[in-house]
Amino acid sequence: MDWFLLCLLFFIIQYSCCEASGNIVPVAYSPSLGVQEGQFTSQYLSGVPMNPSQFRWPSSSTAGVYRAAVGNFDYYFGLNTTEENVAYFITGNLPPRRTNASSWLRIAPHLPDLAPIVERFAGANPETDERVFISDVTSECRELREMISPSFEWSILTSVDSLQLGDELFHLKSHVGEKTVHYAICDGNVSSTFSELVLVKLLETGLFFGSKTYIYTKSNMADGGTQEAFKRFADAGAYLAVVSPVLCGAESAPVEVSLKALEQLAKNYVGDSVIRLDGKWVPFNSPNFLRLIQTTTIKVSILNRSNFTICFTQGGFLCIIDVNIYEIGSDSTISPSSGFYDHRTGKLTLLPNIYHRPVVKLLAFQDATFLPSLENSNFSVAIQMIQEIFTTKVPYDYEIVPMPYNKDVTIQGAVEDYLSRSNVTMAMSAFPLPMFASTTVRHTEAVLYDGVVMIKSRKMNQRALFRIFDSLSGYIWLCVFASLIFVAIIFFIIKVVYEHQTRVMGFVSEDQNIPLFKRFLNVIFQNFSAVLLAKMLVKPKQTSLRVLYQSYWMASILFVATYAASLAEQRFVARETMMPFKSLYGLLENRVNYRWLFLRNSSIVWMMQQSQDDALRSLLSTAERDWPKEMYAESVGEVAARMAANDHLIFISSRLEAKQILSEECGLAKVTSVGGKSGPVEYLYALGYFLSGKDEFAKLMTDRINAISTDQTFNSIETRALGTGDCPLPSEKINMQHNPFSLRELGGLFIIVLVGIIIAFIVAGIEAAIEKYPMYRQWKKDNDIRFGETYPGEVLDIQDDGIWIRLLENDTTAFVDASRIKTVRGSDGRPRLEMGSFVKATYMGNDPRTADPLFSVTEEKTFRPDDVVPPNNQPH
Repeated sequence: MDWFLLCLLFFIIQYSCCEASGNIVPVAYSPSLGVQEGQFTSQYLSGVPMNPSQFRWPSSSTAGVYRAAVGNFDYYFGLNTTEENVAYFITGNLPPRRTNASSWLRIAPHLPDLAPIVERFAGANPETDERVFISDVTSECRELREMISPSFEWSILTSVDSLQLGDELFHLKSHVGEKTVHYAICDGNVSSTFSELVLVKLLETGLFFGSKTYIYTKSNMADGGTQEAFKRFADAGAYLAVVSPVLCGAESAPVEVSLKALEQLAKNYVGDSVIRLDGKWVPFNSPNFLRLIQTTTIKVSILNRSNFTICFTQGGFLCIIDVNIYEIGSDSTISPSSGFYDHRTGKLTLLPNIYHRPVVKLLAFQDATFLPSLENSNFSVAIQMIQEIFTTKVPYDYEIVPMPYNKDVTIQGAVEDYLSRSNVTMAMSAFPLPMFASTTVRHTEAVLYDGVVMIKSRKMNQRALFRIFDSLSGYIWLCVFASLIFVAIIFFIIKVVYEHQTRVMGFVSEDQNIPLFKRFLNVIFQNFSAVLLAKMLVKPKQTSLRVLYQSYWMASILFVATYAASLAEQRFVARETMMPFKSLYGLLENRVNYRWLFLRNSSIVWMMQQSQDDALRSLLSTAERDWPKEMYAESVGEVAARMAANDHLIFISSRLEAKQILSEECGLAKVTSVGGKSGPVEYLYALGYFLSGKDEFAKLMTDRINAISTDQTFNSIETRALGTGDCPLPSEKINMQHNPFSLRELGGLFIIVLVGIIIAFIVAGIEAAIEKYPMYRQWKKDNDIRFGETYPGEVLDIQDDGIWIRLLENDTTAFVDASRIKTVRGSDGRPRLEMGSFVKATYMGNDPRTADPLFSVTEEKTFRPDDVVPPNNQPH
């Protein structure tokens, strides 16, 4: 038993040691890229020598396996690391910022990285009237000049030529006069004396006195000789500070800090062929190790920094820019300080504060999305607004204080509690202003106005078997069916009247022997055929029927085309769900099992808690009573996922929240008002800033914020900061028909049919009136024969090859070939016709050779016209 315990203890100790000691990371290097073998002193790193020239195409590299690379930039090797997803710590000879790859980790000092610091220093001196940027011709200073140009009124690009620089400064003096000027001087060459020359020329032209001058350089300010060069300007009557990146303090600093960062990763995250990434053990390969570097914040000791922070953006740039600041005092003393700019929060931190300005605690709620920041979506306060308030004309600096969420304390309570603490000198927070509840802290006027909106899912997830009929309203389908029956009745009435008239004239219709009800069904069939655009063999002879038929056929074409387009739109364009309510009160009273949810710690929740409105309080209390575990969502992504799975969920948010959310989640949309217009915004409330501190602070900040608000600056920031997602803007969306076609929109089709019916009745009346006149009947009888028309006749003579007939209406005789006679034939093949037999002759045109008329003949046994002389003058 003791032996077993000893073995188990030995195994645990060995496993723990291995887990803590990490594993070795192979790192590629080359002396030609500024890295020597002797710099690999850590037991967790192994150097893999390589030759960059071997990576030219076609590659012939003999280097071993490596998971990272360190050294100056080489294009051929850099392209290879990009293809292999290898982390490449670039320690010198940086490529331009626009030439980039995510695997290129830029660790070397680069003056364009100081752009946000240059802008902050330029905006932090409200007593200066003009801002001038003076740059040499190096590529880094040119790039920095281009990046900060909007923050400076004047920009001078010059060389070390003293005459040219003097001329530029004399020209500048004629414009700035006696104004207080902020100078930013960029010296991009470590070995040059450009910055000293500029200071000398500023003294000679009288521009240096009373100015604020910052020099941005990569010179090593820890060197005594460099410091002495600037001390001679200490008594010139101006403020002078030199800003230099921390890693410029030693030539080997970029390589050293890269190897220390890799050592920290190897010790803490790398195991035996695996690495710990996002809390999970994954294979130790180049892509996974690159992702580990990009998502990990590393702290190392380098030069005068015991906690030098290394982290990278997705583009491979340092997310924290660390600088040394050297103030040149009037007594030739140099006061060193440090500062760093965090790209993730947009915050410039100075230690100690070289402005000697008091710090305002700025409370930021991580879950409420009051104007979310572009730089850091975890903070609810817009960094753009804060920068606008604090950059100029305000003698205060600020520090962001994240406020953790506490479900038992409302945001209002948290704000008042923190701002009222005795150890807090000055603090402020952006939040909805109180409408009904009193507050112990002061606040500004409204800077923006917000409101409550409802958000729904765009698509329905329930199946509908007869959805193809949804594109037209029920009244349309009812009118289509009624018009079919009504027009069929009109057709039938005109047909019956016409046949009655023709019988009076001695003509017999083709369907006379068909029962009346079947004849009516045939008319209905013909109407449905017209709607379906079927090819019809029916050719109405009467003008009235032709008018009615054509008008109804035209309406049918328009209806079928409209319905086909509507079906196509329904199939290929996502139609939004229609809500049975249009307001919060309608949502509360709905009987269709709709539920609602909120974003946890949203300003809307606080507003409902403080509201005295019955509908708002009922919405909150109903959700807390009936579905307390489902009423909150922790993130916007969770909201979208839950609503995509259940289209009977409604998300209640603020207008500002909705604007940002709808730009990121394309599957969501506002609940629209009547007519499909923009969704209603209810219960408008003001947004402003809570303040706590001395009366002087509160009055100054209130006046400052109110002045910015009056200039519509905050509204411009709202437009610029919100709605930045990838979803199409309202102006870019397809203008979809959200409602089915109504009777008002398609009523014109039925008007066409109605007009056709009226005209058909008018024409039928005219025809009936004309038919009563004997002259018209006589003219109709004597009229010439027409193609396709059928005429009554009698057989005059029977021959072997055909018969002779006489048309009774116009007394025309014609010979009909036996092949065109359609009647019963005898055993000899001859038609069983007799002299005087009645026939129906259909005119088929004229013979192309003889020009004689051609007829096809059928026997007519029932035809006995009263007004025609019988054949052979036989009695009736």
